[in-house]
Amino acid sequence: MGVITVDPITLAALGAVAFSETVKFLYGQASELLQARRDRKQAALQADTPIELAVPASAPLDARPATLVADASSLDALHPQLAELGMELAPYALESAEIGSDPGRLERAASELRALLEEIYGRRLTFAGEDRTPTGTRLDVRQEFESVSGVLRGVDADEIGQGAEVNVEQRGKDLHGGGTVEGVRAKTIGGR
Repeated sequence: MGVITVDPITLAALGAVAFSETVKFLYGQASELLQARRDRKQAALQADTPIELAVPASAPLDARPATLVADASSLDALHPQLAELGMELAPYALESAEIGSDPGRLERAASELRALLEEIYGRRLTFAGEDRTPTGTRLDVRQEFESVSGVLRGVDADEIGQGAEVNVEQRGKDLHGGGTVEGVRAKTIGGR
């Protein structure tokens, strides 16, 4: 796990209603992940057992993925912060408190919680109205090689959709006999 980047979520950018829905979504995701982690521990499931959560139809995201798949090891490492930030958002998500005249603390907690969720899910979560890279998958590929005489390709895809983030890291020592190393080969990038 690397450094987690926190992009701000602000009341001014989203507006009061959308910001409120964003807080509810983030709180709901944190709650579901923490429950799924408890269930996995109680059932003594392997740490690599996927944790899949459906995305609610009401999700205020700019695009709606069908499911979100949590990385169990990231969830295990980040669950204390996830719980703490979820508790901070709970009164607002459950509508027992109003945003108030100084939303700074709430904006910080929402922004930090989104960053944790993005790390756990391995994908961007961008809300409608934000000027930010769109919601989408992030694909990280790391390849190490001693020698290549054919083609070594990090990603070979028919299409890489708009909003997808692909990072390819390749390290090696020897190319011989016409060997090539390619990061990404895709017929279509960013839609049709």
